[in-house]
Amino acid sequence: MENAIKQRIMTQPEKSDYIIDRWSKFFGVDKVKLKDRSGARSPIWSKKRYLVLALHDNTAYNNQEIANMVGYRQRNNVTYHINTLREELSDKMYGQDNIKRTYDEFITYLNL
Repeated sequence: MENAIKQRIMTQPEKSDYIIDRWSKFFGVDKVKLKDRSGARSPIWSKKRYLVLALHDNTAYNNQEIANMVGYRQRNNVTYHINTLREELSDKMYGQDNIKRTYDEFITYLNL
């Protein structure tokens, strides 16, 4: 196993920065616009939910901390995104193939 690739363990801040950077590149969104609070009218609002779920599943941050990272005032927005996206990714929903494919491609792109 001498040739095995050693993967460095990231701290939580490093991991969240990494996920946000990769999200920004994957969706072509400037990280400055991440803090935009224009709500559902924002063109990046639907893309933020992928980031929210990735941060929730891959870091130890709570919903309020994630809300602060992505520009939400309340943790309820994070909870809403997590619940909605998980339901759309489940097998119970029909016609959500595009959402499932996008999320799977994003998770693969993260390479965590």
